[in-house]
Amino acid sequence: MQLSIFGISGLRGIVGKEITPEIAGQVAAAFGSFAGPGTIATGRDTRPSGTMLAAATAAGLNSTGCTVEELGICPTPTVLHHTRLKKRAGAVIITASHNPEEWNGMKFAGPDGLFLSATDLKRFRTLIESGKPACADWKGVGETCAYHDAVLDHIRTITSNNLFSDIRGQLSGRKFRVGVDAVNGAASIAAVQLVRELGAEPVELNCRTEADALRAGFPRPPEPRPEHLADLSELVRKEKLDLGCAFDPDGDRASFVDETGPPLS
Repeated sequence: MQLSIFGISGLRGIVGKEITPEIAGQVAAAFGSFAGPGTIATGRDTRPSGTMLAAATAAGLNSTGCTVEELGICPTPTVLHHTRLKKRAGAVIITASHNPEEWNGMKFAGPDGLFLSATDLKRFRTLIESGKPACADWKGVGETCAYHDAVLDHIRTITSNNLFSDIRGQLSGRKFRVGVDAVNGAASIAAVQLVRELGAEPVELNCRTEADALRAGFPRPPEPRPEHLADLSELVRKEKLDLGCAFDPDGDRASFVDETGPPLS
């Protein structure tokens, strides 16, 4: 199988054209052969096509005998943290990162919770293009299970770090308020929870994950560039917040607005 859009960030393209369930299943089967045997963690951002592609990914991984551990809607850094923490064989994240909503894709990580190196990516792509992944027999097909605490685990790791303990101490007794613009993406719940755990009050903007909100598309251009953060800047000024933070759809890019409203590059 030849893939037209495949690089160091994995596979991505327009859903229904470059990205289909068939392609996702075949690529996942190749990754199962490459990374397995063992448990592969999967997570996704909030794109409406994510549920479909996550199911195809699980099927492809199961076909090679891998157990699939579904984390659900989950920031990419959280999936990577979970992979390291729980010693998984690898991870697949269903996301097109900062691309528009008609796109989706797959990011791949090894057991160290890092994206594949150029050397590993070359070997993995060769396996994809050969079209000959390992296929389990009827007794060896893998199972799929869910894990619901990956975000909580990640927040506990962050807040247990001495740096963040110091921050919480400095915030003690202060009403520190933070605007959070998650573009209705994977950080919508996680970032708000993290702000609370740090002892601050989150003020939400574009932090919805209900189906109707997601079907409407991203409420701003998905990459958190300064020119895309006018609404967050206005929120910070209007509500007299101490800080604003903005994310891309899978929560691995962040940028900030200072207490007077200007976005920081």
